[in-house]
Order: sequence, then C-alpha cells, then structure tokens
Amino acid sequence: MPTSRSRVAITVALSFMLVLFQLGGAEAQGRKSLKAATGPFTYEPAVAGSATFLGASGGPDYAADYWVTAPAGGAIFPSGGLTALAEIRVFGIEKVADADGVPLTEPMKIPLDSDLGMQIAGAFWLDPWSYEFAPGDSIPCDVLVSNPLVDSWAYGHYVVTMKAQAIGSGIGVGSGARFHLNLLAATDTDTTPPTVTIDDPADSSTKILGNIDVRIRANDPAPGSGVASMSATISSAGGTVNNEALELADDAPQPAGSDATATGTYTPTGGSGLAGTTEAGAFAGASRSGIGTYTISATATDADGNVGVASSTFQVKYSVEFLVQAGSINTGNPGNSNGHFKFTANRSATPSGVFIYDKTVVVELRKSSDDSLVATHVFGSLAGGANSNVVFTADPAYETRFRRGDIGASGSDTYYGRLLFVDVDGNPVQQAQSNNVTF
Repeated sequence: MPTSRSRVAITVALSFMLVLFQLGGAEAQGRKSLKAATGPFTYEPAVAGSATFLGASGGPDYAADYWVTAPAGGAIFPSGGLTALAEIRVFGIEKVADADGVPLTEPMKIPLDSDLGMQIAGAFWLDPWSYEFAPGDSIPCDVLVSNPLVDSWAYGHYVVTMKAQAIGSGIGVGSGARFHLNLLAATDTDTTPPTVTIDDPADSSTKILGNIDVRIRANDPAPGSGVASMSATISSAGGTVNNEALELADDAPQPAGSDATATGTYTPTGGSGLAGTTEAGAFAGASRSGIGTYTISATATDADGNVGVASSTFQVKYSVEFLVQAGSINTGNPGNSNGHFKFTANRSATPSGVFIYDKTVVVELRKSSDDSLVATHVFGSLAGGANSNVVFTADPAYETRFRRGDIGASGSDTYYGRLLFVDVDGNPVQQAQSNNVTF
C-alpha cells in the first residue's frame, strides 16, 4: 500500500505530465492556427541547358544552373513543419529521339536503377544535392554534366529532369528543371592534332647540372579521338647530343579533352656518377661535362594519327659560389696589387651537390668601366701558380689572382671576373660573374 510520501510523489508527477500535455497541445494548436504554404517546388528556368557529347569524348564538361523555390504564402508547410529537408537529384530520364534525331513515337522512360539510367544520372553533379527549405526559400542549383560514355546502342537524344523532393512535408515535387542531353556517334574524322606543353624544363629556363626532371602534357581537343601516345627527344645546340630519346612514363591513352601526362628524367654527363668528381677524373677539352644549351622536342599522336609537337630550349650550368672576390692594394710594391678570385663549381643537390673538377675553366678579367678584356687565366701549371693560372685547391675550389704588374696597369682600377667553362658542344660558356674588385 503506498505511503503518504509516495502518494505525494505520484501526484506531483501526474501534475507535471498534465502540464506538458497542455503545453504540447497549445503548441500544436498554435501550429494549426498558422497558415500553411501549399503547392509544389517550382523551377526557373524550366530548361536548365543542353549538351552534346560525341562518342567517347571525355569533355569538356558542361555547366548549367537553375533556381529551386519552395512554396510560399504561409509560415509552415502542410505537414506542420517550419522547415523541410529536400533531396535534389535526377528524377527522371526519357529518350525522346534516336541517334539520327528522329523523334520516338512515345518517349522511352529509362529506369533510374537500370545500368543506362545509373550511367546518365551519374554524369550529373548537382550542388547542392540537399537543402533545408523554409517557406518561400529560393536557392540556385549548379549542375556539371560530363559524358556518361554510354555504349553505341544507347546513342540518342534524352531529356533529363531534376527535381527537389522533401518526403513527408506535403510539398509537391513540381515539374522540375529539364536538361537536353544528346549522346551521338563521332562521325567526323579527327583532323586536329593534340596540343603539347612542356611544363619542365620550361623554355628559356636554367637548370643546374644533375638529374633534370621532364614533364610533358598533351590534350586532344574535343570532339577529337584522344591522345594515343607521347614521346620526346633531346639535343644539344651543337649536336653532340643528337635526338636522344627520353625515357618517359605516361598515362596515355586519354580521351579527347583530357590531359595525358608524361614524366621522366634526363641526366647530362657529370650530372651523376663519378665523372668529374675527382681531380684524376676531371673534365677536359676532350672529355667535356654536360653543361650547355639543350632543346627537348615532344610529340603527341592522337588515335587518328594527327601529331602535335612542342619544344623547349634551356641551359644547364654549374652551381657557382664565390669564396673570395676581392682586390688588394700593395702600397710598398704596387705591381703586386692583385685581384683575388676563389670559387666552387658544383652539380645539383640532386643527386649529390658535389664539387666538379673541370680543367676547361677560364677566368677573364674585364674592366668595369667598359667591359673590355684585360687578361685571361686558364687552368694550367705555368710558373707562378695561381698568379698565372687557375688552379685547384685542397678545399676543393678554383683559385686565381691577377697582379697589376702582370696586366700592364699603371695604376689602380676597378675590374670584375667572368667565369667560363667549355660546354658539351665545345663552346666556352659563362657560368658566373664576380662583384667589382679594385687593385
């Protein structure tokens, strides 16, 4: 038998439930007194756009947009909700004409759960694909349409309808926004060659001796036949390297409108390995390093045999750093006043960044005032060491000095050093220039 305390607790609980019931009833009564926004979703424009895809052309994608508007005229929807969450999607697909454009006697409905229906619906990307509407809300819906790549038996003219649906809200889906989709055979022979772009090395760029990355893109414009293959060769300006095939990895074939990419690496002589990395194995006139000017020629061929070409000319140099670039004036013996140059020449940090021994080095001393050539030092062992030659030091580094008495100068003047090495084709090529020095 309940105690007096438990009877009080039961009475309080029943009273609280009664209050909640009354409040809920009042809210429901308040909702019932609100006017409902009735009617279906509406769409503007009724036809969002159209696109034609030919055969297996991958692109370009087609963009369209339309507006979806919820019914207005009330504060709630027919279900009593203040908002309604709607899904926005492809709602129906009909084939209205065959591949020759002949209208069908009756449009053919394509089930959305069929293979063809899923292919076509999957080619439509809608943004947003869902939205929580309040009465009277109007939102833009962006559509991106790609080629569904259907089999040839499915070619024809279709109408794809997109709608918003808020299940349980009492809002009708409406007539929807339509998109005309034409899927046809590629009847014309492709006569347009692919466009080819050499991303790396870029034209007129400079690379440091080492492993040089190569990246090439090709695109056969839609409605073409697509990139079928890619290749490239490299040559030096003087022909020592002559149309050498580059080893490339590519993702061809690619459909029309889509990029095909080929990548690889080219390593000039001395860019890796032991050559030039010791004094005993130094580069010289008969065994030159791979610095110089090169041209990459790239080709891409589409499925119909059209060939696109591109080229990129670039320089390969040493990485030169001055350790000393200074003038020294000897007031006691002015003839011994000198300009002192000490520097390194390395290959790229890829793969190692090591010092390169190259006996083709030339250091020119030029007047800063008019760039005239005053004296030249080459690598050698003439009497006087670094005062008469360019020599290797133990660091390792290159070093030379120009003395005022040796260059026939009567007084102090300002000069700069111009550093050259012989390139792959036998041409002296400037690699660096010093700051001004006075002696």
